[in-house]
Amino acid sequence: MHLIVAHHGMWGIPAHLSYLLSEIEKLKTEKNLHILNNERNSELKTYDGIDVCGGYSLGGLINRFAIGKLFDKGFFQSIKPQNFFTIATPHLGVKKKPGSAFSYIWNNSVGFFTLRTGAQFVLADTDFPPLGVDNTPLPLLMAMCDPRGPFYKALKLFEKRVLFANTRNDFTARFTTSAIESTNKFNKYRTVIPNPEKYPYIVTVDESTQKGKNEGWTVLQFGFVALFAVLSPVVLPFIVGFTSYRLMIRRNNRLKEAPPVPAANDWVVNYYSEKKPDGEQVDDSNTEETIAITVEKLIKPTAEPESPPRMTTVVSPYKPTTALPDLKDNVACRQWMVDTLNSVGWTKCFAGITYTNAHAAIVARAPAQHQPSFHVIDFMIQQFFAE
Repeated sequence: MHLIVAHHGMWGIPAHLSYLLSEIEKLKTEKNLHILNNERNSELKTYDGIDVCGGYSLGGLINRFAIGKLFDKGFFQSIKPQNFFTIATPHLGVKKKPGSAFSYIWNNSVGFFTLRTGAQFVLADTDFPPLGVDNTPLPLLMAMCDPRGPFYKALKLFEKRVLFANTRNDFTARFTTSAIESTNKFNKYRTVIPNPEKYPYIVTVDESTQKGKNEGWTVLQFGFVALFAVLSPVVLPFIVGFTSYRLMIRRNNRLKEAPPVPAANDWVVNYYSEKKPDGEQVDDSNTEETIAITVEKLIKPTAEPESPPRMTTVVSPYKPTTALPDLKDNVACRQWMVDTLNSVGWTKCFAGITYTNAHAAIVARAPAQHQPSFHVIDFMIQQFFAE
């Protein structure tokens, strides 16, 4: 028996994953599968916090929290965790680097409009157990990266960890946060499509060739930007005002029925107390495992003779550390999250979807509109679920 647990994203509903799960359903004749599409945390309930809600997008974070809680309860002592998938999930949050007016407005408005979940997205939450330096409350997303904690240890138990990230056109979960990377190499180096006929949106990067200054712009994109520049004095205030109004209505509606904020996640406090994390030795036996694999090798039949790969296997240079960074140093905090999360080992797959809203298209959230991206889901299923 294989249990597949799926969870939609922010503001999402179970139907957003209907096409993906319908394709997985077709494997049930060959495999003993049971699929659970979470229905409990839909739409405005996604405002309540990762730890309260506890896939796809936000769902990936909810599932990372959930496996930590299962780990604490001893669930994995009798159950073998096999595959952990995330699709366009903001593992590092969505906080903008401070220093500009836009960053200030963004970082404050996300937490205001989307309540507790938004505060967790920008690492501004302070109601999690005091696990940081000098008992400073550690933001939840950082606590979920701590090598001493149950979330990290549960994630490391999985036989395979796979993430899919959009390299472009994803304004909800940018490449660096969904791919757990410090920079977006696709902005600097040439994009390669190993199998354009079968998987035209599955891409890699050729780090031996820098991208030309004008590469990546199509006539349509240039025209859209030019039109927007002309109309922005009129259109932009309307868009900002209308969006703010809608978000405020959603916020107020959720505040009327939102559950009380937990006083503390006592089970996490107890876990750290019982495990004595300060004296615990971190198991780094797997820190040399692969964190990114050659996509060319995945999508080529093994019977074909292989040409020299454009993207080589990357061996993890990361080492997990229990030394927490200064929470006031945003750059250090983000890099610490990148280092610790990558130390568990990931298979990373990248999608270069040309849709304006690649965040929705990567899971074919609206099948009638996103039919050209079906092959991305086909790639996910054929390479991983069908194994």
